[in-house]
Amino acid sequence: MGLRVPGGDALDVADLHFRRIFGTPEENDLRRVAYEATGMDSLEWRHEEFAGETLVARYTSWWGVSDCSGGAGFSKYAPDGTVLANKGSNELFDLVGRGA
Repeated sequence: MGLRVPGGDALDVADLHFRRIFGTPEENDLRRVAYEATGMDSLEWRHEEFAGETLVARYTSWWGVSDCSGGAGFSKYAPDGTVLANKGSNELFDLVGRGA
């Protein structure tokens, strides 16, 4: 089941949480551009953030589990590919717990 966004494809309900986790300003548009299962128990998403029609950031995020551990994280990139931020599992759980 997905939600429709103006000018975009159907989004999973989980996609709505990416805006909060990434800290995307409400006035910017966050578009999912890719989603794939990268293994039996791992997922990867790619998003792009736009202010109007101007690309301001790209994100790669991941989630995975194994028999003995699990984790999640994301990287934020400038349009030129410069890494702006890397967040790991503990930081993400702190963000979600605080209601950021």
